[in-house]
Amino acid sequence: MKKLLTVLLALAIVFTYSIPAVFADASTFNANVNLAQANITATLETNYSNMVKTIVAADTTAGVPASKEAWTSAAQLVKDAQILAITKRTDEIKANSKFENYTVAQLVDLYSEAKSTVASPTDFATDPVVVNQSQLYSNLYSGVATNNAAARAAFAETKASIIASINKVDLSVYSTTTPTTGDTYYTKAKAVVDQTLANVQAIVVASDADDATVATEMAKFGAFAKNVNGTEAAGSKLLATIAENYKDASTSLGTFKLSEAGSTDILTIAQEAASAMTLAAKKAAYVSQVNANAAQFLADNTSATGDLLTAVNAEKAAYVAGMTEIINATTTDAELTAIASTVANLAKPIATPTAVTTKYAVNAAKIAQLEAVAAKYKAYKDADGNLVKDAAKIDAVVAAAKVAAYKVATEWADADYNAAVAKITGTDCDAAKAVSSAVVAQKKAAIEAARKAALTDANGDDVYYAPEAAKVNALFDAQLAKVDAAKTDDEVKAVSATVIIPSTVLTKASLKTAIKAMPSFTANKGVITAYEAYLNTGSDKRDFTALDDDFFADLYATNGARTDAEVAALLDKAKAACDAVKTASQLTTEKKAVETQIAQLPTTITVENAAAVKAAYDAANAYCKDANMTMSSNDIANIATLKLDVKALCDAANVALKAKYAAIPVASKIAVTDKDAVKALAAEIKAFNDECDTYNTFAGTAADKLTTEATTLASDLVTIRGLEKAAVNSAINALPLNITIDNKAAVEAARKAYDAYVAEYTDYTTAAPVGYNQNAADDFTATYKALADAEAQLAAAETAQAKLVQAYKITASSKAYKGKMVIKWTVKGTAVTGVKYQIWRSTKKSSGYKYMFTTTAKTYKNTKNLKAGKTYYYKVRAYVTVAGVRYYSDWSNKAYRIAK
Repeated sequence: MKKLLTVLLALAIVFTYSIPAVFADASTFNANVNLAQANITATLETNYSNMVKTIVAADTTAGVPASKEAWTSAAQLVKDAQILAITKRTDEIKANSKFENYTVAQLVDLYSEAKSTVASPTDFATDPVVVNQSQLYSNLYSGVATNNAAARAAFAETKASIIASINKVDLSVYSTTTPTTGDTYYTKAKAVVDQTLANVQAIVVASDADDATVATEMAKFGAFAKNVNGTEAAGSKLLATIAENYKDASTSLGTFKLSEAGSTDILTIAQEAASAMTLAAKKAAYVSQVNANAAQFLADNTSATGDLLTAVNAEKAAYVAGMTEIINATTTDAELTAIASTVANLAKPIATPTAVTTKYAVNAAKIAQLEAVAAKYKAYKDADGNLVKDAAKIDAVVAAAKVAAYKVATEWADADYNAAVAKITGTDCDAAKAVSSAVVAQKKAAIEAARKAALTDANGDDVYYAPEAAKVNALFDAQLAKVDAAKTDDEVKAVSATVIIPSTVLTKASLKTAIKAMPSFTANKGVITAYEAYLNTGSDKRDFTALDDDFFADLYATNGARTDAEVAALLDKAKAACDAVKTASQLTTEKKAVETQIAQLPTTITVENAAAVKAAYDAANAYCKDANMTMSSNDIANIATLKLDVKALCDAANVALKAKYAAIPVASKIAVTDKDAVKALAAEIKAFNDECDTYNTFAGTAADKLTTEATTLASDLVTIRGLEKAAVNSAINALPLNITIDNKAAVEAARKAYDAYVAEYTDYTTAAPVGYNQNAADDFTATYKALADAEAQLAAAETAQAKLVQAYKITASSKAYKGKMVIKWTVKGTAVTGVKYQIWRSTKKSSGYKYMFTTTAKTYKNTKNLKAGKTYYYKVRAYVTVAGVRYYSDWSNKAYRIAK
């Protein structure tokens, strides 16, 4: 025989055997084989370790550059294959008695034998074991599986290296606060990095991919690892510079300025600051020129008097204010140049105003009107309370309009003004459509309806046992989660209310059928039959009729059995069910208790006896179940009395409910104040009617349901809904066309009534009455806009008031008296409703101020915490609250006195 370990390369290991005496019995033979296996395994371990130490990086068959680490991870496959081969050969040797007298050394030799060299080629079915270091090397680099594994490992290393490089880009050098419009430079830079990272993450290979496939995917990394841009599909965002090219470790890592293909640079904070300083200087120069033009204009019109002088001053003021605003509002050189290059008045004074020349004052009035429209529509909300308009888009329209109006000396055309208004009021400035609560609620209601249909049958019984029901619920919960995650109504609508339940999730019926087919079920059944016979060996028998195959299949399923072994393990539980069956004597005792309970019922039954009658009925029903009888056929002596008592209770309840019904006003006189009484009675009648259904207490009494009464009460509730709807419409319609602060209470009252109506009557689980909608908000399609419009006007009015308060100039004074200080103040500015004043105090002039008091008056008397001889400083500011936000004026001067 050829010995595997005699011919090795320089690195091969010479193994010395320690061989005990040979005995030809089975136990000795197995011990020798085990020792041989241990020896050959040790040789493999040693040569494998030496091989791993000398592994070199090499390209795979498909040319994937794989590192030593990648090949090392693949080498484990070679070792695993040999370990498996050793195990198989060991089993083959042990199974062949002809080798029983072999020494350990001879047995070791058998591991290297090929079946073709053995006397009987059928001795071994597997290939020989190879543990030679050179052969291990050969298997590593030539094996298909190891090439594929090394390629996949190289892919993972490369991807991790690139991701690490992307994650090192320093985003802290980008500002989170500027520019004033659009995304910040930080947001833009992060978007580029995030998109690049996502693009890299999207390059993947399957866990069983071959090296040719890996090579194809590896090539895609070039767009990210090299300093290139725009090589991916149009619209993808790449880093202009990525550090640490995976093939060029010398690439330095630093702070990079990012750019998006086809867009302007993303500025760092330092670059931004330098740009801002340059822009600020240019803006200051332009404003200076505007003021110079205005001064020249006044100098040119020194002779103006009367109306002409008034016009001169108005034009000058409007020109300076308007031009200064649009210049200072610019955020880029391009915006500033667009104004400067087209405004001749930045180079020369404006002309003398006449009826046909400059119109700055007229244009300023039009801009003020446009700003009022803008303020109103920025506050406009839909029925869900979401802002309808995008404030940034509206501000952009107003900003562009100001440039158009102020940069020319002629009157801003009405057509241009109207076009700006149309943009604000039309779809141009609409905000991204928020998810509608109505659409969400409708979809969720549909999913819940589908859930109920899946989990319960027509009788309301459960279709699945608890573990399977949990799986079904998880599927529906996942659909609900998709609804919650949706960003638009269309995304919500795209979520299917239909859930596909896998066939592996068995219904109760299917699971019971499967359990009954299990061998353990049949085995248990034989034991149970014998056990039932054992329990009935005495004279006090039990009736096991109800404990049929369905009963035990249900018992096993309810207790979690899903496999043959689990069914077998529940035999004791099945026996316990047999034990629980009542004996004849126990049933006799139970029956007598029921008969006693019936006998104790009053002679005359009224609604006050409802609990006692139902308790007796339930007890009788329970006995019938225990005795395998029915309520229509049993041996309870006084069952007829119970039926009469149930009938009497049913009649009494019927009479009592009809009496309550008679007290409800007729339809023509029903009012909103009757709603609670109508709803309560409708609920009582529904409960009564339910008791008349099959299997319930009144089912056998031939009772008449109060169907007419239930229908009438339902109609009454619809009438009441109509009255409430009319009241909401009246509250909305009563609002004036032009809303001011004085209308705040009326607007808020209308909103409160509207919200209450929508909250109460919105219901997506049942059909709405004729003329109404499941989404109660849709009942006001004709009037809601008026409410939203009024709220928008009110919000705009409040915002305008806030601006007036912010412009207040407050002058404070103080006077000291013995034991008190009196602070008074005057306010310069337009009076505003709801203004409050805060007073703060300190013992230092410039610091340490603490809040003291809030008042609506313009005076404050401080009597607490005063120390004679000490100087106290006071300051005052005004504020008004709009939509929960406080808007403050500047602080007043410091008023101070020495306390007496």
